[in-house]
Amino acid sequence: MPVGHGVLSPSGSTGKVDVTMGVVQQLYQRKLSAGELQENRAQAAAIVALDRHANALISNRKRVRLAGIVGWFQDLLFGRRSADFGQGIYIHGPVGRGKTLVMDLFVEAMADQQPRVFRTHFHQFFAGVHRDIHKRRAQGLDTEDVMATLAAELAGRHDVLAFDEFYVNNIADAMILGRFLDALFRAGVAIIFTSNDAPTDLYPGGLQRERFVPTIDLIRNRSDVIFVDAGTDYRLLQRRLPTTFHTPLGSEADRFIDACLSDLSGDVAPAALTLYLDGARLEVPCVAGGFARFGFAELCEKPLGRGEYLVLAREFKGLLVTDVPQFSDQNRDASERFRILIDILYDQNKFLAMTAACEIEALLTTDEDERRMGRTVSRLIEMQSPSYVREALGNALA
Repeated sequence: MPVGHGVLSPSGSTGKVDVTMGVVQQLYQRKLSAGELQENRAQAAAIVALDRHANALISNRKRVRLAGIVGWFQDLLFGRRSADFGQGIYIHGPVGRGKTLVMDLFVEAMADQQPRVFRTHFHQFFAGVHRDIHKRRAQGLDTEDVMATLAAELAGRHDVLAFDEFYVNNIADAMILGRFLDALFRAGVAIIFTSNDAPTDLYPGGLQRERFVPTIDLIRNRSDVIFVDAGTDYRLLQRRLPTTFHTPLGSEADRFIDACLSDLSGDVAPAALTLYLDGARLEVPCVAGGFARFGFAELCEKPLGRGEYLVLAREFKGLLVTDVPQFSDQNRDASERFRILIDILYDQNKFLAMTAACEIEALLTTDEDERRMGRTVSRLIEMQSPSYVREALGNALA
């Protein structure tokens, strides 16, 4: 876990671990003492809340084990006790403030405990949910049966689902999300969310948003909602590598991306490639040495989505994207696809090189763009940092 984010314990001490603390706070204190984290009071509430939930989960699992055959029969007859499970923690705040870090502290602290935690990027997870729902509906199950079955199966494998970068941006997700989350809570699954948006700000201005309001109420009623704002986006402080980004557009930008692909591929001759996704064709115009090159229009102005972007992240070592424009109301749909693409590449630590019409910080032209795309800009900057590029290429070329 990188240096840059951290929290203070309630006492403010960064020395000896307090044995009265739970596993999350103890892990945090060890990382502070080792210099792996820096102090940051703004994240303290999230750490304390995560610690409280961790302790409750651990205690419950111990009680179930001690109950032995009685506990087994109770679970068999009455189901898992939702008073002990089925709660949430919703951590939100501006980009780069350490929301993912505190969630990952929880996941790491719980690795040696009995509660089973599954940490995933929400995009990737929910793409699988859509596929599963479609498959089961084709088998004749109605929506409620599908949700209950999926939730029961997940509850059989996981005590906690940790969703990083939770947000809702389309009506398909909005219409099924409430029933799915409700089924998970009822099945006794605890859920941790990290999000840029407060629950009340989810799916803003979306089609039929009034039908999504009960989902917002569900999240608020079943979760500790915690705001994290350290005031500093640490990712913006990292230096960029000029070899992964070029502006303005033009012949020099074209030569830059040609040289970048040649260096990455070891001068392998580029060629076109066709991928298949659930029977659909995805044309990749230029591939060399495991790296794929696309124009912004090819990736984001066509009706592509999470499924296609996940395939690209899985199939290639990295992407080179050219001709990224400034974002405005005129290209809102394309910029939304670009946002999803960057989230997926970042979450999977994939290499990215790009050319753009302007500096990354200037891609956003309105306050609305900042609200929607602020995380994307922050991540684009981090994806050019020496540490990110070294790790991404190290993974790609291993």
